[in-house]
Amino acid sequence: MKKDYQSFQTYHPYIYFALNRLRMPRPYDDFIQESYFIYLQCIQQFNPALSKFSTYFTHHLIHHFRTLQRNDTNRHQQFKQFENHCCTISYQPDLINEQSVFYDVFHHCDLNRLEADIVKLSLEEHTIEEIALLKEISASTVKRARKRIKKKIERLLLPNG
Repeated sequence: MKKDYQSFQTYHPYIYFALNRLRMPRPYDDFIQESYFIYLQCIQQFNPALSKFSTYFTHHLIHHFRTLQRNDTNRHQQFKQFENHCCTISYQPDLINEQSVFYDVFHHCDLNRLEADIVKLSLEEHTIEEIALLKEISASTVKRARKRIKKKIERLLLPNG
């Protein structure tokens, strides 16, 4: 018995119905392509004695797209859990207290005591105004010192530049 089906384009309204019903995000191009594969599966499995093809195809589409949504939601939740887990157990060095990381800066840039203190306070994320208050100097003095520090570090990192 030969099954007579209409072309895939005939079923586009059913595809858009399923996509809109499930509030799937646009653009729909990828979903249309997936729908074509669902269409081919439905042609192979369809029993005309049970229902109309359009109904059978629409139900399969909705089931497929719900599965996609569920998998996407689960993957998103798993990623968030993984991200939270990694952030809580991973080793992240405390750069402020690890002098070895900044050994070159502190020992090879010829920083004076004020400049070294400004670098440490900057690494602790103090603002220029806070550094000025802590060191009992003006904000402009901190800015000038930071410019000198920058030049010294550039000489260390880019000796020929």
